[in-house]
Amino acid sequence: MRRRFLSDWGGAIRIPTNSKKYLGWLIAEKLIPNMRILEVLHDCPEHSAYKYEASNLTTPYCVHIIELDREVHESGIYEIGDDYRRLDVFRFRTAEEAEDFIKSQGVAMSDLVDPRLVDVP
Repeated sequence: MRRRFLSDWGGAIRIPTNSKKYLGWLIAEKLIPNMRILEVLHDCPEHSAYKYEASNLTTPYCVHIIELDREVHESGIYEIGDDYRRLDVFRFRTAEEAEDFIKSQGVAMSDLVDPRLVDVP
């Protein structure tokens, strides 16, 4: 999840899980497309880099819901796929759509803080 939080929209919050074995986060971000990649690869729309940047252009608002093994996170070792119980990504065209989804998860936009404050993996 590179280039996170370059805009004024977004943030993160710890969310409860149903197990003490896991830590949870809700992360909201606005992805900024790399227009240079879109320009250079405009003749190759099937290229994975073009597809990724095009999706950032059409659905820039992204919400991640993560549940990560507590021991792995607290040990500081690099997490791998099996360490996550949940790693969901939801993409939205507008901030309003994303904010409605976040509210449906029981989180207010005003509760989101800088991700460094909630130790986002």
